[in-house]
Parts: sequence; structure tokens; C-alpha cells
Amino acid sequence: MAAGLVVPFFRGPARLDRAARALFVRGLSDDAFADGLRRAPAVLRVNVGRVLAAAALAHAEGRRLALVEGWRANVIERPHGRPDQIATGSWLAALILRLLARRGLVPRLRAVRVSMSRCTFDEARAAASLRAGGELVGVSGTACPSAPRLARYLRPFAPATALTPRAALARAERTEPRVLAVLVASSMRPGETASALALEGAAWATHLLSEIESRVVATPSAFEARLARRLRLDR
Repeated sequence: MAAGLVVPFFRGPARLDRAARALFVRGLSDDAFADGLRRAPAVLRVNVGRVLAAAALAHAEGRRLALVEGWRANVIERPHGRPDQIATGSWLAALILRLLARRGLVPRLRAVRVSMSRCTFDEARAAASLRAGGELVGVSGTACPSAPRLARYLRPFAPATALTPRAALARAERTEPRVLAVLVASSMRPGETASALALEGAAWATHLLSEIESRVVATPSAFEARLARRLRLDR
């Protein structure tokens, strides 16, 4: 296996609602799967695209795949009035990975799964701690985090690269129609993109404030990491 690590940066919190559970039905056709994915909650959809692209790239380049998001706030609705299940981002990403592998969209990979983070600052450091040399590749999207913001978090861990799902699939040379159909179905719609970009703007502001603080005051942890621990409580 080649050195390096590929990590899909999970956007949370996500919700796997009862309608989206239909995606896991065995024997579902490609068209029905794509249609169901388009109807799934936006945050769940974008994570499907990120996991798809990261797994494809990890396999194509012979690198390890890691899932590191640790915010225990993702909701999995259960039928028959049973209480919702609450899971970390890494747990839900692993579930998505198994679904994609079962459908033959990615090979069956043994991902490294740890729950070590609840914001992009921590997630980048958690990923770097798992890398044993080689390139660290992060797969992100339009927001939470965007690929340009992710690139800033990865700068201290060179060689490192931040890619969008589409760029990761192109680098992996996975451009067959059924894979691209899932990528398109996982994309955000225009109204969803606008709200995500607003959140991304606030995240940029927090990140820049955090960087300014680190240059002025010596603190035991970054401002954005402290803020995430205060606001992103486990459920």
C-alpha cells in the first residue's frame, strides 16, 4: 500500500430519515437509488458524495482511507416508534461507505475509523496524526468545509491537498456514468448552496479570528476549537 492518507471531511450534523433509509434496500436499481438520493436531506447527500470520491481515490492510489469526525450529533431515524439513534460522523461515514461498496460504486475498503474531532481544525489534526508519511488528501465540497478553507487547515501538514469530490474522482479516473450519476445526485440544489455558503462565510470569519489570536496570544488550544467544543455538544 502506498504512503499517505485520504480523508472525506464530514459535514455534520446529518440526518438519515426514514425516507432515506430506502437507499439501503437491496436490489434497488441505479435510477431508483439516484432518485432517492436526490430526495435525501442535503447534509446526508453531500457526505455521500465526499465518501464516494474519497474511497475511489484511496483505492486508485493504493492509500489508506480514514474517517475521523467525532461529533456525536448525527441522527438516524428508526421505524416503529423506536428512539432515534445518535452517531458520530465517522460512524455514519462508515455506514455510507458500506452502502456504496455493496452497490459496487467503490471497492470494499477497510477504513481507519476514529472519533477524534468536532470541527475542521481538529479533524485536520486528527487526520495528520494517522498519516505515516506521504500525501494527506482531504475531500470536501462547497461548504463545511469548503475545499479552499480545508486547504488552509492542511497547510501545516504538507504534502497535503484539498480536493472537491469531482476533482477527486477525476484524479482517480473514475468517470463512468453510474458513478457520476451518484455524484450529481449528491450535489446541493441552488437554495441549499446559498444557505451553506452563508454558514461557510461565518466559518471563514471564525477561522481568521482564530489565526489572528494564535499570532497575538499563546493559548493552549485554538479559538475555533474551543468554540466548537462549547457549541457542538454531543446529543
